[in-house]
Amino acid sequence: GMKVIWDEFGHACLIDSVDPLSPAAAATYVGCTDNDSTTVGAGLRVNDMVLSVNGKLVGGMTQTQLDVELEISGANLLLVISRYKHANHVKKKFLEVERRILHVMDSAARDD
Repeated sequence: GMKVIWDEFGHACLIDSVDPLSPAAAATYVGCTDNDSTTVGAGLRVNDMVLSVNGKLVGGMTQTQLDVELEISGANLLLVISRYKHANHVKKKFLEVERRILHVMDSAARDD
């Protein structure tokens, strides 16, 4: 139901994709929120950071160990995640900066 990628330091993994028809997409969120609508809601989301699986820290696990832990959990899986609520905002700002840089480069190329 989900694909993960490891952070550069190997201490956690990020959700890279979630199958919309999987249990991962319909997971129940239990925990603290900051009442921001971008952090509330059911299911795992792209860019959620998985910190532990069933009480076992993801840091230090290999991909195989993570896969085994997820597999043996069956329907009862407890994930500790950190939801990065600003991912879309950062992406938008990055695209704006990229557009400005490309505009400057295009203008400079036309002047030559």
